[in-house]
Amino acid sequence: MITPTLKGSMHDKKIYDKYGFGDTIPKEITQWLDTGFKGVEKRYDITVEMPKKKPRGKPLSYEDRENNKTISAIRITSEHAIGGIKRLGCVKDTYRNRIGNLEDKFIVVSAGIWNLEIENVA
Repeated sequence: MITPTLKGSMHDKKIYDKYGFGDTIPKEITQWLDTGFKGVEKRYDITVEMPKKKPRGKPLSYEDRENNKTISAIRITSEHAIGGIKRLGCVKDTYRNRIGNLEDKFIVVSAGIWNLEIENVA
């Protein structure tokens, strides 16, 4: 699902709530989110995996550190994909043209180029 292009200053959780991702993704699917999405599991009654933060003044337990490593290893794939899509300059730069919805087409084209790159590497 691709949302309309929004300002980079808009927080991801706000976009998540605005477009109702918690309602559209089936409950059986685990969502691997970062700590900026705290509270979505209660609001939408979904399965969420997110890293634990270190308690103030105390060390993080060994189990929590290992769990955080596992979560990071899974999430890095999507983070690399986002970075790969942004390599095409038209996606990350400010769009100043007046042609409507062209910035949304830039995302689709850039994602296609990134997918082509992944296929050629593998």
